[in-house]
Amino acid sequence: MKKGKIITILFTLLFSPLFVFGIESGQDVIDMIENVTGFVWILFTIAATLSFLYAGFLYLTAQGDATKIATAGKAVMYGLVGIAVAIIGLGIVSIMGSLMGV
Repeated sequence: MKKGKIITILFTLLFSPLFVFGIESGQDVIDMIENVTGFVWILFTIAATLSFLYAGFLYLTAQGDATKIATAGKAVMYGLVGIAVAIIGLGIVSIMGSLMGV
C-alpha cells in the first residue's frame, strides 16, 4: 500500500510538467505533442547520462569484485536501452507527423 502511494506521487511529480510545458495559449495539438516529446527527450537524455555516470562510478569502485563489475555492465546496458527507446520514440513521432502531413 505504501509503495503504491510513493509510485503514484513520483509518477505525478515526474509527468505533471509535461502538461505545463506542453500547452501554451493559441497552440494546436501538434505543437503540444512536439513540446511534450521534446521535454521527454530531455528526461531520457538526463536519465541515460546519469546511468552512464553511475556505471562508471561502480566500475571505478569495484576493485576487482566481479559482482560490482557485472552491476556496472548492467547499468551501461540500461543506459543504452534508454537511449534506444528515446530514439525509437522520437522516430515514431516524426514518422507519424510526416505521414499525417504535418
